[in-house]
Amino acid sequence: TAVEDLEDEIDEAFLEEEGFEEETDLGGESWFKLPGGLSLRSAGVNLGFYKPSMAYWNDSYGSSAQHPNTPWTVSSAFGMSFLFQAGMRLNLNAENTLWTELGLGFWSGSSELKGTYAELGTNGTEKIEYSIMPINISVGYSLSDLLLSGMYAGAGLGANKITMTQTQDSDSIESTGFGTMYHLLVGYDYPLTDQLSLGAELQIALGGHKHVLASQTTEDISLTGPKILLQLNYLFQTDND
Repeated sequence: TAVEDLEDEIDEAFLEEEGFEEETDLGGESWFKLPGGLSLRSAGVNLGFYKPSMAYWNDSYGSSAQHPNTPWTVSSAFGMSFLFQAGMRLNLNAENTLWTELGLGFWSGSSELKGTYAELGTNGTEKIEYSIMPINISVGYSLSDLLLSGMYAGAGLGANKITMTQTQDSDSIESTGFGTMYHLLVGYDYPLTDQLSLGAELQIALGGHKHVLASQTTEDISLTGPKILLQLNYLFQTDND
């Protein structure tokens, strides 16, 4: 009958409307859910500077008994050099105020010493070059409710993959190894759009590595120092956005 046909049309329209609303609700959920309730927070690149102490090379090596031609003077010490890092952040709680970051970076620097070869009586130079790949995991906590919106603080640990080359005139010796590191951090994120943020972060790196010299003496090389970073982050959609 006409009444039954009208009822069927109303039912179909109602079902279509329910399906549309259900699809809309699903669209508001995070597309980046991980096992255990974790979710992707952001991915970004960090560009800045790192100034490791390099206390032994800068302060002691050239005038120590370990140098084959003592004393040599440091004509160009290790200083602040360019640092690149990339990181991925994962939310650890439902409020998205606690997160962890996995980071990988690259830094290089060099130092030069000058002196006289004891046996030859001629002048010479020695160059020490470092390439460091920091591999870190950090935990950060939002301070938006306590201090300033977008501000956070945290700490972390990791390791540095180190390649070092010592060159005296034309003779080079290369060695590789790892050094354990810890760091404290404080930072600030400023949203540019719904999907991009610009930030700044200060890290204080703590630690170093052990190096065996040609005389088979082991020295502690300090890599403690500040890292100053500017960040550009891509923000993933979350349930709380």
